[in-house]
Amino acid sequence: MAYEALVAVGAGVLLGLSIAAPPGPMNALIAANTVRRSRLAGHLTGAGAMTSDGIFLAVTLVIGGVVPVTSGVRVLLYLAGAAVMFFLAVRTYPALRREALIEKRGADDPSKAYVQGLLLGVTNPFQILWWLTAGLAFMRGIGPAVAVGFF
Repeated sequence: MAYEALVAVGAGVLLGLSIAAPPGPMNALIAANTVRRSRLAGHLTGAGAMTSDGIFLAVTLVIGGVVPVTSGVRVLLYLAGAAVMFFLAVRTYPALRREALIEKRGADDPSKAYVQGLLLGVTNPFQILWWLTAGLAFMRGIGPAVAVGFF
């Protein structure tokens, strides 16, 4: 029993890295708020992003409990997730050539950074599609214990 829990936590760590490590709008926003505002603003932005992942995790657990996910459906979710990641990578590439403009309004109030991170997280198509594909497949395949490692 302890072995399965350890495997689930380890899978959660890998799952968390799969959404947190790739460079994207959230990491850019966290870095920009850290550099332009303060270290606290960067941490609060990350906390807002983590809250949005918590919201999506809860929704995924509810969906996973209602929607029957067989091994065949899980494979389709993995493939759909891979296709979404590829599509987003291709669509993101042209943006690398442009400089991202980050608003400086509210620079004196780092608490706005939390809301900024939360709103970007819950409206980010990458995050939404990731949770509906890879997130759902992993939750159904490994179980809710994966959330411990994820966070």
